Amino acid sequence: MESPPPLRESDVLMLAREAERFLATHRWCGRVSQLTPIFAISGVLGIFRCSLVASDPRADAVVWVIVGDLPPAYIAYEPEDSWQDALRAYAEEMEEWVEGVRTGTSLDDVIPVNAPATPEYADMLASRLELIRAHLLEVDPNSVENDV
Repeated sequence: MESPPPLRESDVLMLAREAERFLATHRWCGRVSQLTPIFAISGVLGIFRCSLVASDPRADAVVWVIVGDLPPAYIAYEPEDSWQDALRAYAEEMEEWVEGVRTGTSLDDVIPVNAPATPEYADMLASRLELIRAHLLEVDPNSVENDV
């Protein structure tokens, strides 16, 4: 089996570093003990299974982290979940944010998004989520090229 081109490796590595930096911003994350790339499209999207040493006993020991050309987020990890399950949960959470911004309802109970809560940003995120659904979620997972 051939190794992927170095650019792909470095792009996935950059996504992994982004995932680790994102987790480090949360007080409940003492440190990341293992970060496993599960799915990636170089420079665009990375889905990682992250094992943590939590600084809060209520925190999960393992989470999914989604990063890339979209707002980063962590998602609850279930051992039987696939990368598509994690990405689907991400999309559902982000769609709640988009809907809240568009309707002007409170965002207190939705996933935090590192973007201004404006219609412009909601529309940009919604268009990315549409692409994710069409090209990554509503397809056979084996038909999607993966840089991992």
